[in-house]
Amino acid sequence: MSRNPVQSEEKEGRRGDVGGCRVKKAVTDDDLAIKVYSSNGGQGSELMQRWGDLRTYFVLKEGWLTEGDLRENSPDGASADRDRYDLPNSLTYHVLVCKEGGPTARAEEPGEGGLVAGARLTRVLSVKDSLSREMVQDNPVMLEDLDLRSNELGLEEIARRGDLWDVTRMISNEVEGGDAQRRAVLQILGAAVAIVNKNNTRSQEGVQGEPHWIFTTTSKMRAFIEWGGMRPVGVLSDGRLVDRKGKRERILVCTLSANEAFGSVLKKVGAEKDGLAGGEGRERSHAGEIAVGCKKISGASGGV
Repeated sequence: MSRNPVQSEEKEGRRGDVGGCRVKKAVTDDDLAIKVYSSNGGQGSELMQRWGDLRTYFVLKEGWLTEGDLRENSPDGASADRDRYDLPNSLTYHVLVCKEGGPTARAEEPGEGGLVAGARLTRVLSVKDSLSREMVQDNPVMLEDLDLRSNELGLEEIARRGDLWDVTRMISNEVEGGDAQRRAVLQILGAAVAIVNKNNTRSQEGVQGEPHWIFTTTSKMRAFIEWGGMRPVGVLSDGRLVDRKGKRERILVCTLSANEAFGSVLKKVGAEKDGLAGGEGRERSHAGEIAVGCKKISGASGGV
């Protein structure tokens, strides 16, 4: 997918735009390209292979899984980070950010350019079907809190309408450097907003959906997302889990309304001077990076 900078004129919201929102100001090109693959596409591509390598490297390094876990979880028994969301019959989108024109370097092969970050979006028809819920199943208190809060917020009804998306494997490539990682993750958030809107199950009826995300994360990552302007990020469950290395870590299961959160991003961009600007020594704001990521997908011709 080629770069698609926001046009300098104001674009009026219409069905197909993200939440009917307007985006103002010019955006200069940047060096990041966003590529989106469905669960039944791109499996043979080099970039998707690199994505698989990065995922496997990361989950082993962080102690989320062992090689034995990988073989047990993988549909084909391989020692790779694969699960049911990677099967062709799941509605999953892999959102990958790479350096424009650069080689797709493996996580263990540092080099100029390459895969910077990625994430998955999977539509689930029940909170109970989500991997985010499954990740905390070893903590009964967290699980009970998650189910109770999900029901209070009506997430099961949202899921039945086809508007609940599980965001998993938000991973960045350490060899690409902190600034590139930061920008890539922010642009993934914006791209994810556009993707869930383009795949609204009720769009054929002319009804604007209410896409929501569910995701398991850390308090630091939750703060990072809200710092970019995507808020509110609601907490469904908060507790500690023991990873495969025996380390106890505080984990949050969170949710947000994609369009409400993106509306907050646009308000923040509007309040910032040159929030969408970049280049010529100017650093685009966190909210600006999210808006650019969204526009790269919503402004592209065709669907994803």
